Amino acid sequence: MTAHARHTAVIGAGWAGCAAAIRAIDQGDQVTLFEVSQQVGGRARALEGAPGFDNGQHILIGAYTATLQLMQRVGIDPSALLVRAPLDLRDWLQRGFAMPARSGTRPARAAAWGIWQSPWRSSSRLRTLWRMAQWQWRGFQCEPHQTVTDLCQGLPTEVMQGLIDPLCISALNLPPSQASGAVFLGVLRDAVMSAPGSSDSLIPRVDLGALLPAPAIAYLRQRGAHIKLAHTVTAVQRNVVSNKWHINTQQSNLYPDAFERVVIATPAPVAARLVAGIAPEWAETAAALQHTAIATVYARIEGGLPRPMVATPSDNPDAAQFFFDRGALLGASQAGVVAGVVSHAVGSRESITDAVMAQLNAHLLATAPRAQWLQTVIEKRACFACTPNVKRPSPKISEGLLACGDYVQGPYPSTLEGAVRSAEVV
Repeated sequence: MTAHARHTAVIGAGWAGCAAAIRAIDQGDQVTLFEVSQQVGGRARALEGAPGFDNGQHILIGAYTATLQLMQRVGIDPSALLVRAPLDLRDWLQRGFAMPARSGTRPARAAAWGIWQSPWRSSSRLRTLWRMAQWQWRGFQCEPHQTVTDLCQGLPTEVMQGLIDPLCISALNLPPSQASGAVFLGVLRDAVMSAPGSSDSLIPRVDLGALLPAPAIAYLRQRGAHIKLAHTVTAVQRNVVSNKWHINTQQSNLYPDAFERVVIATPAPVAARLVAGIAPEWAETAAALQHTAIATVYARIEGGLPRPMVATPSDNPDAAQFFFDRGALLGASQAGVVAGVVSHAVGSRESITDAVMAQLNAHLLATAPRAQWLQTVIEKRACFACTPNVKRPSPKISEGLLACGDYVQGPYPSTLEGAVRSAEVV
């Protein structure tokens, strides 16, 4: 690092903030990373004091190339920390859609074969293949106002329940009636029109802290970055004389360094507060975003699940859409632990816990002991609501002031890939 290296401050050490800090330091910047918590990872982190538990179960797909490349950049072998398998959305009784295990097959062809091999009626399979072909011919594009339900008008109920509903809720964290059709088609395009393996599900076999945030912080420290944990940034101001940025924190009031560039990688509401006096229109757009919650219910059962990830469709809005076998994923330390994930969670902690535990017990053998509840975690602002025509703020706030996060303008919904890709503006 030269004596004249540009000074860059990154506010927030979630996945977007870590990605932004790494890009900046790889460009030769002198980087200072501020994080309000003692723990890094943001909304995708390990739970402090609860070994093996996360604040929410996250999965990736093979098309998430930016995330996989970032992991490799900081010295992580994705194949060692992620369980890669063909996408499998089947329920406890093996009903629903599953991609075939065909190494080297183009995803579009494998998806067509998976649809044809599904347990649906022949007429349902043909209508689904025809709809997929129509989406492909239209370049996986639609009118901005359309929902996923609009795109799927005429598809049979068994197809919606076995393919569209779980695919939509896992990708956009919204039910099809509320989710953006355009963003859904964009994710689908990347999953089925890219290289072999792009549609594979990638499920972490370590806690989320070990998956990227902790190695990212180690990478930054090795290259001279200043990591300021438990530092709450209260203001960002520009010096009109020096044209540099100054940062105030609760811990040190005016931070001693001045910065040529500041990257705000906090949740949208925090970013809006920090820049309200600098870029009021940007702040208004960020503050107007709606958010949805994700709940994760941890329980212990005797034995395990049929597969590491099992779809569990239900009409109950408090019920889990997926269960994950943490023992099969993380090993002996989590033996018998399962996680039920409720995307777009709207109920109370009690109603969600009761619904998920009842759902889990209903699937266990009558001779098996009842499931033991362990913990319920609710991330209240887990995702911005990726609805049709949602207005997302630009990554550029002002000269030398940028925003990173899964909520800024971009092709992806509120996902780890969306967060990592947002750092490409740095």
